[in-house]
Amino acid sequence: MNADGTVITGRAEPGSTVRVLAADGTTVLGTAVVGATGIFSITLNPPQVDGEILHVTATDAAGNASGASSVTAPDIDGVDTTPPQAPTNLAITLAGSQLSGRGEAGASVQVRDAAGNVLATGTVGPDGTFIVTLAPAVNNGSTLQVTLTDAAGNVSQPGSVTSPDLQAPAQPTDMALVDGVTFTGRGEPGATVQVRDSAGNVIGTGLVNAGGTFSVTLSPAQANGEALDVRLVDSAGNSSAPLQFDAPDITAPTQVSNIVVGAGGQVLSGRGEAGATVEVRDAGGNLIGTATVGANGTFVVNLAPAAQPGEQLSLVQTDPSGNASEALPFQVPATATPASPGDLVVAADGTSITGSAPAGSRVDVHDANGNLVGSVVVGGNGTFTVILNPAQANGELLDVVAVNGAGNSSLPTQVTAPDITPPNEASQLHVSADGSLLTGRGEPGTTVQVINAQGTVLGSAQVGANGVISVVLNPPQTDGQELDVVLRDATGNTSTATTMAPDLDGPQQPSGMAIDTAGIHLTGVGQSGSIVTVRDTNGNVLGTATVGTDGRFDVTLSPAQRNGESLTVEATDHLGNSAGAVNFTAPDSTPPQVVSNPTIDGTGTTVTGSGEPGATVTVRGPDGSVLGIALVGSNGAFEVTLTPAQTNGQALTVEQRDPTGNLSAAVDLPAPDTELPATPTGLALSGDGRTITGSGEPGAQVSVTNPAGTVLGTATVQPDGSFAVSIDPPQLNGQTLSVTQADNAGNDSPAGTVTAPDFEAPLPAQGLGLDPTGTLLSGQGEAGSTVEVRSATGDLLGTVQVAPDGTFEVPLNPAQTNGEVLSVIVIDGGGNASPSASFTADDNSAPTAPAGLTITPGGNAIQGTGEAGSTVEVRLTDGTLVGTIVVPAGGSFTVPLSPAQLDGQSLNVTLTDAAGNTSQPGQINAPDITPPALPTDVEVSGDGLVVTGNAPGAELGDRDRWVWQYV
Repeated sequence: MNADGTVITGRAEPGSTVRVLAADGTTVLGTAVVGATGIFSITLNPPQVDGEILHVTATDAAGNASGASSVTAPDIDGVDTTPPQAPTNLAITLAGSQLSGRGEAGASVQVRDAAGNVLATGTVGPDGTFIVTLAPAVNNGSTLQVTLTDAAGNVSQPGSVTSPDLQAPAQPTDMALVDGVTFTGRGEPGATVQVRDSAGNVIGTGLVNAGGTFSVTLSPAQANGEALDVRLVDSAGNSSAPLQFDAPDITAPTQVSNIVVGAGGQVLSGRGEAGATVEVRDAGGNLIGTATVGANGTFVVNLAPAAQPGEQLSLVQTDPSGNASEALPFQVPATATPASPGDLVVAADGTSITGSAPAGSRVDVHDANGNLVGSVVVGGNGTFTVILNPAQANGELLDVVAVNGAGNSSLPTQVTAPDITPPNEASQLHVSADGSLLTGRGEPGTTVQVINAQGTVLGSAQVGANGVISVVLNPPQTDGQELDVVLRDATGNTSTATTMAPDLDGPQQPSGMAIDTAGIHLTGVGQSGSIVTVRDTNGNVLGTATVGTDGRFDVTLSPAQRNGESLTVEATDHLGNSAGAVNFTAPDSTPPQVVSNPTIDGTGTTVTGSGEPGATVTVRGPDGSVLGIALVGSNGAFEVTLTPAQTNGQALTVEQRDPTGNLSAAVDLPAPDTELPATPTGLALSGDGRTITGSGEPGAQVSVTNPAGTVLGTATVQPDGSFAVSIDPPQLNGQTLSVTQADNAGNDSPAGTVTAPDFEAPLPAQGLGLDPTGTLLSGQGEAGSTVEVRSATGDLLGTVQVAPDGTFEVPLNPAQTNGEVLSVIVIDGGGNASPSASFTADDNSAPTAPAGLTITPGGNAIQGTGEAGSTVEVRLTDGTLVGTIVVPAGGSFTVPLSPAQLDGQSLNVTLTDAAGNTSQPGQINAPDITPPALPTDVEVSGDGLVVTGNAPGAELGDRDRWVWQYV
């Protein structure tokens, strides 16, 4: 630049257009086309004489722009007294958290509120843009002033920007409504007052004056205790939280109606205003009954004394505010009323009522508003079914009366309809600008819940009597979230509606950006759905793209940016909110050279070498995973720490990327191999015991050894990691085999094991012996196998596992002490059973005494049962043997007796087994069929009453009968 600040000269590509931009990066001070010599000269307008930093760019015929070069204008006065231009392109995000703009590069930025307080500061970047963070956010609609101050302290004229208004007015105060027409109160000046009735209809509006007061005329008048909804709405559309205001009740109820006096005059019913108190007086003005009107408008009064036919009564109702209706005169009719309906049942779907009433009467059903919803004539059996139209299925309180042929109505019977009707969906839903309050309308008394897409309840409340929903949201919803608004009535019926919260938060700033070597595609990561815009230093749009559902974007740039250009990348959401622009420099197009002299140390943890200063060196594993990263120092050396260490001969690659993102070619680097291979896996032995297969490290040598350490076979692991080892001799007796692998560096893995199939039966049990009690059988067999001891009938008497030393002791149950023949087999782990070994137990048990003894009538044989093979002996009490026999296999015996036993002798029967063990005797008496000898020396007493004589051996008992023969 010349000394007077009027001309800039230089060199550039012939035919290109050179532009000189002012310090703000946007104002063009001069242009020129470069001649064939490559030299240009540009006259500046106005001259630059205050030390300004100017930007110079060249653009070729294809539209490709160079990066900007900087030149400093002369400071002719020696002092910079020229203030920067006022900032331009001022914008503030919708949330009020960031302010952006353009100005003189290097100038400081000050943001002030209307009172002159500094809210934030910043610096204009080299590209002439700035972004300032406002903390706290300014979102109250205030006007902010932005100034720039250069290095010499010169201050620009202020630029102004108005912040968004997200702050709702406070609720109105000091409200009053005396006559039901003029509603007054206080609120935010300038805000609009909105008054709605319980149905949500606007019945009055007005403006809050500068003094903060308002007066609104209501139409229609609200003078009967109505629940009103009052809100303030500011000029930005922010609404205060709804406030319920109860109108005064200065309206008297109408006269009661539908009067019925029950039989006997003790009960009177009718209809009136819900909540009012009904008084019944006689002709003398005496109070004879009082009651409160129910929610459905029906009242029932007990009268004392009872009203008499023809008696004149007076009825007045008074509401809770003390307003009394006109008196209704009523003469008690002389005719009797029919009996009230009974046994009332409302169908589950609310379409009918069944019950009983006087036959032939008409049953009428009225809803909570007194409307007739069904009628029927009672059948001859006194029962009825009334079809309801419309159906009553929302918990309504119904009146049911019987009307006789004379038109006289009974006292009402009340019944409650089922509540199976969900509330109507919430309506008029709105979320405040700051996302903290959801309002709307719904069924009074229901519970409202606001739920986000993840099912989290953000807030709940009860719908007021005026039907207004007001729910505080925690946390506020400001990013376009979809919300579910659910109304649930007292019975649990629910209704769902949805709304969208305002989007106040700008999308996340773009990140992870890169431009391909052609300078055409700028890629990165951003918020899904946001629009990414790329601009050059002059604010020209070079390309846009929408961030995909995976959070990535790809912007096509035109013209291509491949010469280190300064770019801004900005993301905006569908409402135009911006997170602020991000500065990005386009890459150059020359990749670095490959790294040189890459070396890895013996521990596999450090790679060293030489590369381009400032470049980033990356070491990758065989699968492309990053093992370590480091920067090349100013001396061209680098040192990369690897995690995890590479000590298994892995094939590594080393590459470097320069600061602009250009990637060098990769250099191969083998890691040292000091790591033991892993234990072989998936080991399996073929059924014939000749081949072991499995998986291991490709190229490793697999060895199979038996328990004695003898190598049975080897093989090499295939490239796919599989191996098959042939072993000799075959292993078929449950042997445990060891399998190891050794890599090419000679490192041996830990051993894996595989158990051979077991097809060989064990030898028979040896050295069998039985203890004296017959309960413990010992012997020797194959270690680890199972011993089973069985009886001659195959019953299992005991089992045990053979100890490692080859011995066993089997507990037997029951004890074997009677010469039993036992079978002992040995079963190995493969299920192979040895030949049976036989063992006979000692016989030291006497047989059981014979049973079932009988003797033939002739006394010549005894039958019974006993131990097969034992000898039966029958003896007299003096030991004389009178019979013997061996018990046959069936266990039943018959012993001939010699001589026959016919005189009632006592006989002992014993069994003696082959070992000489004798049982306890069985006892049986012989039959007594031998008559006694004739008596001798018989004499009759003189009186003929006594007979005496001798009868040796005879016994006379009570049943003995003597036969005398007189000669």
